[in-house]
Amino acid sequence: MLFTPQSSTDIKAIYSWAFRDPNSYENFYGADSSSPDSSSLKPELIRSWELDVEHRFGKTYYVSGAGFLNRIDELIVQGFDPATGNPSFSNSSPVQTKGIELELGAKWTNGIKGVVSDSVQDSSNVVTTNVLTSAPRHLAKMNLSVPLARTKFFAGVDAQYVSRRTTVAETVLGGYFVMNATFFTRQLNDRFEISGGLYNLFDRRYSESASIDEVETSIPQDGRNFRIKLTYRSRFNGR
Repeated sequence: MLFTPQSSTDIKAIYSWAFRDPNSYENFYGADSSSPDSSSLKPELIRSWELDVEHRFGKTYYVSGAGFLNRIDELIVQGFDPATGNPSFSNSSPVQTKGIELELGAKWTNGIKGVVSDSVQDSSNVVTTNVLTSAPRHLAKMNLSVPLARTKFFAGVDAQYVSRRTTVAETVLGGYFVMNATFFTRQLNDRFEISGGLYNLFDRRYSESASIDEVETSIPQDGRNFRIKLTYRSRFNGR
């Protein structure tokens, strides 16, 4: 539902729902007699409510805010079977994520674009109130794109802050800040595009939570690295 109280302000209310059936891996994990039977898994069901407000200041700046609530029933999670000690999948009690997000953006007439956003969220089990694994409470992002040659070649900087998270072993991973510098073309010609970037610019050391299948409780991520990508599109004439 969209409501426009004035030409520069939009208010949008969104409700959506979706489901996901368990896949073969989840239903028949392990595929041997020592693994618990997970074929009775129920489909996951997610329902989402969101309220967005956006206000534009002329043609250059805009500010937006959003409040959201996502609830998942019968979430399929991996754990250990108490009878055998083997990993297995099961449906959990309901979980939900709720929070707010603020964003400030700008697009100047010379082609420069910038966006800064910040969100605070709480992701937990509805019954136990335990915080979900790998669910940061705070996320902040920044993106800046600058045209270098007629809107065909761009340079960009983006940064991301992620607050601390818990692992599958219920240990705590510290927060981290990562910045990337990229360049890319937009339709260099009708067949080629090229992009590249220097990622984790300041060589920050950080880790993400592992799964219960792995010995480690956390997995170190890449340090500073460079990647380049060339895209070629062939001409297809339908014959």
